Amino acid sequence: MMCGDESNHAREFCGEEVVVAAYEQGTMQRYLNLTNTRLMIEGVFKINECNLICRENVLRGGFASRCHLVLRRV
Repeated sequence: MMCGDESNHAREFCGEEVVVAAYEQGTMQRYLNLTNTRLMIEGVFKINECNLICRENVLRGGFASRCHLVLRRV
């Protein structure tokens, strides 16, 4: 899932943005944090594992993060 923990947002950012970059231009990007993810899956899944994967571009600067979740149906 897209995480707000990246150079353009504060950690735990949650919201939507229209993509302006050439790749996926004009599409809506939804950022999730752990709090709203838990609310979204409550009663259906339990989070067994949550890993924050951060990639830093050392040539151009900036970083982006994704959360990888392992869920179990309750």
